[in-house]
Amino acid sequence: MNAHATRIGMLAGWVLAALLGCDSGTENLASPVRGILGEDPAPKLVVVFVDASASVTPEDWGIYRRSYDALLETLEPGDRLILAPIWERTLTAFSPLADRALRKQGKAIPDNEERCRAVEELRGAFDRIPKGAQMTHILDALRAAQQRFAAYSTWKTRWLVLLSDMLEDSPEGSFAKATPDEKATAGLVDGQRRKGSFPDLAGVSVFAAGATAPTAARMGEVERFWRAYLAETGAVVAQGAYGRDVPGFPPSQGRRLPCRPDAPEVPG
Repeated sequence: MNAHATRIGMLAGWVLAALLGCDSGTENLASPVRGILGEDPAPKLVVVFVDASASVTPEDWGIYRRSYDALLETLEPGDRLILAPIWERTLTAFSPLADRALRKQGKAIPDNEERCRAVEELRGAFDRIPKGAQMTHILDALRAAQQRFAAYSTWKTRWLVLLSDMLEDSPEGSFAKATPDEKATAGLVDGQRRKGSFPDLAGVSVFAAGATAPTAARMGEVERFWRAYLAETGAVVAQGAYGRDVPGFPPSQGRRLPCRPDAPEVPG
């Protein structure tokens, strides 16, 4: 057997062992495979808040569900997802409906099985979101998110997902009636900074789905407020990351095994 054939045979063995989750006696088994398939994506911490107010319509819930399902498809081993409702006690009674880390072994089949288990558990958690809240404290969701990101500081890639009409309804404002203009937004930010209640979301990627308003003009005003406010926190709201329908989540990297034997391979 020539040297080229030998290298091909070794690589095939490494790939097979990685897929089966076996140890071959080689400590750095994953290294040559990773060199072929590319580096693993950086694990991400995802904090999801879902509007639980009584004003949420069946159409809204459909958008939230589709957006959440699309988000789950981006999860990879090493990620963590936290799910909580937006209501009148978003911050003061914060209690996540799910806080699930996807354990990573570095072996394709065990990692895929873990991913599939986590996705099913997290889908079920969405169905436990309470409904009928009287108010919508979205600003408090940003403060609660800051606390979660600080508590899990080992995750450097951080996403905040807001599934809501984005109409703040709290003592800080009622956006269905009036949206802060540029001057009022600056005053709100300054006031919160003086009180020490302004969130720090530096480097966080924010996604919002379900946004609406009584009129198209008001909807535009609300979006401008949130983009300006979030920019002050240091967060990033990319094009396509805010709107009425499913946001443009960055896709998972690489190709993955399906969760069911009869399902097709999941493309990246």
